[in-house]
Amino acid sequence: TLIIRPDLLPAGVLGGQAGSLPARNPFTWSPAQLARFARAAGAAQPDPFTKLKLNGIIWTAEKPMVIINNRQLKKGDRIEGITVAQITKEAVILVSGNTKRIVQFPTPSIKLSQGAEGD
Repeated sequence: TLIIRPDLLPAGVLGGQAGSLPARNPFTWSPAQLARFARAAGAAQPDPFTKLKLNGIIWTAEKPMVIINNRQLKKGDRIEGITVAQITKEAVILVSGNTKRIVQFPTPSIKLSQGAEGD
């Protein structure tokens, strides 16, 4: 419980009138404060890389290509505001602002054996 004794506070602290309480509810935020909180929470923005799906890598040493969201791209191309920084045989490096992400296909969990019967 909070008890305010206006008679013990300096003059003008409670809006200039002795004995009056502040008009602002201390348990709600003003639109300006909410906007400031939203800007500060910028790190909580959605991950831009989640919009992208790696469909394939076309590897040649001279001109490697990558297929993302069914679009064929080369080094330096942009998709959804993200730049293709590097393409290797097994992965692609994407950059968005100061964030770098390496995207690759998952390791296959099925092993094929050579010389299976019936071939």
